[in-house]
Order: sequence, then structure tokens, then C-alpha cells
Amino acid sequence: MSFSVIFSHLNQADLGSCFNIFFANYIKNPNDKLEPDTFKKYKACLDHVISYNKEITFQELTPELIEEFYHYCRDKKNLKGSTIDSYFNASLEANPTLVARIGLFAHL
Repeated sequence: MSFSVIFSHLNQADLGSCFNIFFANYIKNPNDKLEPDTFKKYKACLDHVISYNKEITFQELTPELIEEFYHYCRDKKNLKGSTIDSYFNASLEANPTLVARIGLFAHL
């Protein structure tokens, strides 16, 4: 799931709507065919998102929250940096300009 997909939804959605539900629905019905490894990665990431916060709204989806989630995965879930990075790599590669513009991961 790329940031462009998320931001496309942001333009259509109520900012109070739940990102977690959107993410789960995206995994069930992706815009593109997901490779088995990508599906597993998205599912694992969703499980960690839910354990971090069961109901993240789109309004709460900020660079700070994403940074906190990164640290949660590293410090509380004891995931390796490479594992956590793999959750984000597809999004970073899909739209680096947008990521840079909104300042995601600037402090990681």
C-alpha cells in the first residue's frame, strides 16, 4: 500500500474514519495483485498497527505517530530495524516526493 493510496483515501474520507479498517480492507481487496510475501508483510504490519493502537483515525496519521509506531515495533515488539523498514519500503519507493514533502521518517 503506497502513500498515494492512503492520501487518495484521505481526499475522499472523513478524517475521523479508521485507518486500521481501511488497511484491513485494502489487504482483502488490494488495487494491485499482491505477491504472497507482500501479503504476509502487510498482514504482519497490520497486526502490529492494531497492537499499537486499535483505532487510528486518518486525522491521527501524522509523521509523529508513524515515528512512534516505528519505535514501538523496535522497542516493545523487539523487531529488527530491517523488519520494520520492510513494512515501509514499498511506500517509500512508491512515492518518495510525497514522503519527503510531509517529512515522514525524518528523525528515524
